[in-house]
Amino acid sequence: MKSGFIKGAAVIFLLAVMFFLPGCLGSGQKTKTLGRACVLPPDFEYGGRVSVFIRQSDPAAPRVWLKIAAVEILSGDTWIPLSTGAVEIDTGELGRGQLLVGRRKIPAGTCKALRFDLVKAALVKKDGSRVLLMLDKPEAVVRLASPLELGTDASESLFLVWDVARTVRDTVFTVPVLSVATSKELPLVSDIACVSCPDIDTVYMFRTDRNWVHGSIGIGGGPRQLFIDRDNSRLYVLAAKSSTIIAVDLKANRVVDRIHLSMVQEADFMAPDSDASNVFVVDAVGNYLARYDLASGNLAARARIGQKINYIRYLPDHERVAVASAFDQTVYLVNPDDLAVQEEIRLDGMPQGMAVDEDRLYIAEESGDTVAVYDLATRQMLKRVRVGMSPYRIEVVNGEVLVSNREGATVSIFRSGQIYASRSLRGAAVPTELAASVRNHWIYVADSDCGGVRVFDMTSKTAAGLVDLKSAPADIEVLN
Repeated sequence: MKSGFIKGAAVIFLLAVMFFLPGCLGSGQKTKTLGRACVLPPDFEYGGRVSVFIRQSDPAAPRVWLKIAAVEILSGDTWIPLSTGAVEIDTGELGRGQLLVGRRKIPAGTCKALRFDLVKAALVKKDGSRVLLMLDKPEAVVRLASPLELGTDASESLFLVWDVARTVRDTVFTVPVLSVATSKELPLVSDIACVSCPDIDTVYMFRTDRNWVHGSIGIGGGPRQLFIDRDNSRLYVLAAKSSTIIAVDLKANRVVDRIHLSMVQEADFMAPDSDASNVFVVDAVGNYLARYDLASGNLAARARIGQKINYIRYLPDHERVAVASAFDQTVYLVNPDDLAVQEEIRLDGMPQGMAVDEDRLYIAEESGDTVAVYDLATRQMLKRVRVGMSPYRIEVVNGEVLVSNREGATVSIFRSGQIYASRSLRGAAVPTELAASVRNHWIYVADSDCGGVRVFDMTSKTAAGLVDLKSAPADIEVLN
């Protein structure tokens, strides 16, 4: 009896460090956390952003309920709050996942430690009842093995891992066995996905084998659309507010080039050609489509097309750029060299996302709750497939057509021969962007409501987890 109590209390001391999980994150605003709201201190005007994630090395840890008052970071000689407001957590929900424990923009400088102010802890029984435990100390301090040098406008991440088995011994006063690393200290991985979060000027990278955030980089100017040059392991990011394309070396996790888009008032969308030698950019203000040479950064062609361009997709097998015009309810097929319109596809509703599979072009008709299927070879509209409410983005994965429905809280699924969606993914409140890791059998769905990326098993079509970001994702790109 006594030994069990001691072990339980020891677990609490360790797991208390992990407590601040999906807590209060953001910048001077309320954010959802376990059914209630808390308010964060506002960001500092100048400096860099720090994100702190945590996971456990042994998922078979005792189930524990914890309450923590605050999490802080030691910058120089000053403890700076990353969050405020008490938060409750049940560690049984953590499992094999990873959770964001704190994030804030703080002054540039050297960060040396993290501190957690503990309030209460309890073991949770199988029936859900709690057995309160005595905390040995009111706070836990975790020092960084290598100090984090935070630069101005940077966005850095810290990763906490705790070893429950080595921590839980025969004494309540055991010291938590924790390791802390920065993204620069983590080993390189071959399979990653990138997610842009314009509200916090950050692009996160997460590994697609475990679906854990693996790094982050600060991208000023509201990072939105992404694409990856797989041959050169480069990520290109469209910073919409500054009308700039930023190139990131994914191996070194650093910015290596900036392309300032000339003659663009507001860069709203971009798409590369098949070999990433050119990029097509939408100017939302002037309704222009522009082509830029990525090697030189020079403007190569520019043309006004339709009214309110809201999506583009390069069709490599047909050497065309598909341009969706919301006001015209038309998709224009454009010559990629001189941007001259070659063909017009009239629609029954406002077009949104598009995807191509061989000769079939799939077009989301948002106002009609349908997907138009157009044959690029015969130039004929084949059919319309009814999906959920307000279809937004489309991806074709292993012969299946996936359609995110922004107002339907579903992702519709159908195959090319079907006239209706036969299956759907449920769990994302506001599904937007779609991506897939074919090698690891995951479907990724950006959820603007929860501020993260929902993970679904590609085979069973069941929910498999969440990449927790606490910020609305704008785009997802996967590198296999």
